[in-house]
Amino acid sequence: MFSGRNDVDLWLLLRQRLQLLKSESLEARRVKADLILCYKIVHGHVSVDKNDLFSFATTSFTGGHDLKIVKNHSVVNARAFHFSNRVINHWNSLNYSQVHACSVAATYSFD
Repeated sequence: MFSGRNDVDLWLLLRQRLQLLKSESLEARRVKADLILCYKIVHGHVSVDKNDLFSFATTSFTGGHDLKIVKNHSVVNARAFHFSNRVINHWNSLNYSQVHACSVAATYSFD
């Protein structure tokens, strides 16, 4: 079916299909789902203790918002790519209004 096509050609076909369908990539959907789950955990909307998963910054000079998560160093890849580490950079890059919105729906577009 794809004889003679290389990986770059297949990647471009996939990108064109995503644009045509006005759909997000799998990676973008995963990041959005991770951020939504993180929001629910941090704000207590699920029965998971946020302190079991995350360590929050204790300084007042975090910039952006006051719920910054500290990234712990991990040696093992299984821990490095676990949800609680994978979401930290994305969560910390959100602005104050997205982190402190009254509902997930209010912040659903984390763009």
